Amino acid sequence: MENKLKILYINNRPEPDGCAMYRNIIPAEGLQSLGWDPHFLPIPENDPFDYDIVVFSRIYQLSGIKPIVEMLRKKSKAKIVYDTDDLIDHIAPDNPFQSEINKKELVGSYLYFLDNADLVTVTTDYLKQEIAKRRSGAIAVVPNAVREIKIRDRREPRVRVLYSGSDTHFPDLNIFLDVFLDLQKKYDIELVTQSIGKNKYFEQNYAHLPMVMKPYNECMEKIKKVKHYQFVKNVHCFEYVDMLRSIDATIGVCPLHDDKFTRCKSAIKYYDWAAIGTVTLAQKCVAYEDCNFTARSYSDWKNKLECLITDIPLRNSILKSQIKYVIENRYIDVVRYQWDQVYRDLLAGKI
Repeated sequence: MENKLKILYINNRPEPDGCAMYRNIIPAEGLQSLGWDPHFLPIPENDPFDYDIVVFSRIYQLSGIKPIVEMLRKKSKAKIVYDTDDLIDHIAPDNPFQSEINKKELVGSYLYFLDNADLVTVTTDYLKQEIAKRRSGAIAVVPNAVREIKIRDRREPRVRVLYSGSDTHFPDLNIFLDVFLDLQKKYDIELVTQSIGKNKYFEQNYAHLPMVMKPYNECMEKIKKVKHYQFVKNVHCFEYVDMLRSIDATIGVCPLHDDKFTRCKSAIKYYDWAAIGTVTLAQKCVAYEDCNFTARSYSDWKNKLECLITDIPLRNSILKSQIKYVIENRYIDVVRYQWDQVYRDLLAGKI
């Protein structure tokens, strides 16, 4: 019997987050179903460390991670894979993460892996093109995938519109709030923001950064004017999809302001919402090029969202198409074969 191929994921933090879920945990489950033997830290002290592949993700302290990679090169046969779902060295100044990332050599670890990994895996073709400007070695695109398809019960009392995102997304939310405030003059609609809202920690830590605080302050003033508003706190990544289902949102919105960093993002919100039966209206941009219902300008956003609010047959038709797309293209039962092929090609010396 063929020995199972062993893969070790070395996450960049003790507790997994959303990035670890979509780029490590879900892919590992998919590979395991195809006969791979995936592992995560911590590993036993007597572990023989006979892994075929070791995967690193996103960012680490360079001074801490570089010796580990050098040790792996000397003492292990393992191929080094680096996975990134963002263009880490092009974070915009209105993103609060930009003020943190250089403090602990984090960008340095990103650039180190681009130079030294045997393979870099990314989420989109656009991100691959950008990283290819910096890296001469192999780069493979393997998209994000959802773990399950489980449609919500659809009990919402009124049309409920959801925006979900971390505190780095106030510039994106700010784009949409004017549209929502305009439409609530005509329709009895509700806004839910998940994980993003009034935040004392944000106010205390970024008060000295006017470019970061401007979209935050504007969002807080606009949210005060929303007639029906609900804030849902952040949850552990293992609880996220169940939480989305419990919100029971009619429409999920994905506005996105344009810069090089945001162009490199994936459409994971769209995939997650289709997988629970919530229709998506997304920004018309490269990040959401596989979404079938998008808007570009303020008037376009207003008209498209109004169509989803008022035209139930249209809403259901768009949603049906979105669910079909995700099942056929962004479900781990499909995407697992891409991970498998890319890793086997790496081990066979084909890339």
